[in-house]
Amino acid sequence: FFTRYGIHSWWLIGLSVLTMALLCSLCLNASKSSAELPTHHECFSSRQQIFFRFILTSVLFLIAGSMTAAAGNMLALLIPFRYAYVAGVLGTLCFAWLLSNGNMKPYAWISVLLTGIFAAFLIWALTKPAEKNVVVASIFVEKKMFPAAISAVGYSSMNIAVSIGIICRSRGESQRENNGLSLLMGISFGVLLFMSNLLYIRCPESWESTFPILGFLEEGGTGGYLFCVALLYFAILTSLVALVYTLKCDMKMAGLRGGVFSGVILGIPFVVSLIGFAGIVEYLYAPSGILCLVFVFLPMIQKQFRKDY
Repeated sequence: FFTRYGIHSWWLIGLSVLTMALLCSLCLNASKSSAELPTHHECFSSRQQIFFRFILTSVLFLIAGSMTAAAGNMLALLIPFRYAYVAGVLGTLCFAWLLSNGNMKPYAWISVLLTGIFAAFLIWALTKPAEKNVVVASIFVEKKMFPAAISAVGYSSMNIAVSIGIICRSRGESQRENNGLSLLMGISFGVLLFMSNLLYIRCPESWESTFPILGFLEEGGTGGYLFCVALLYFAILTSLVALVYTLKCDMKMAGLRGGVFSGVILGIPFVVSLIGFAGIVEYLYAPSGILCLVFVFLPMIQKQFRKDY
């Protein structure tokens, strides 16, 4: 998303990271305790809480659909079968359903490990000499910057919205501690995004790929390619397991049981996945994030100002 804007990608990443850090701080300081979501604050009406829950659940289904579509694409790259994508989608969804019934803590550690591996890979790839002398300033895509900035804010808002529960569990004892945690989160994401952007700018031929990172391991042969695909698949699967677990909790709170319960949680992500991973990210992520910003975070900001003044 960012790299295709060339020289403008740097400030777009900065805007996105700043938005994530600010919204993270807002969530931490708006929640009374680690067990309470900001949208459950006493100054929110019950109708608002229901509406916020609907928005967040809808976005969770969207992300689950995109993760499912990505998994289908991963398996379609490996299996020479006409319906490999659909089989990958259904198989991954069912696998995530089964795994979400167990202890979720191991997936957190797996995610940390995978993040470390991908960060190490980025550093390794950046230490290699560029094959072409690419001048960053010359890579400019004629696109309007205001919609791009809105999209960058939308992506950030969506990521924080679907992570509110996890964010609140990290709540500190004071506002200063919360702001420090938010800054640390922003710096971590910023470093990864800036390194990735630099890598992709050096290799503009990778931009058209759905998973550009796979192209950087071609010289590793079949083994390197399969290793990278496996890492990506596990990264996708751990995210999907967490999403399915959260959706199960939400649907139980909504009173769904039996076949309807299973059909909704598995059926909606499957239908969304049929749009395709690239289409979901390109056309649905940013608008969904803007909805989260308008209907979840802006009311929280308003309530916070009324409380302070």
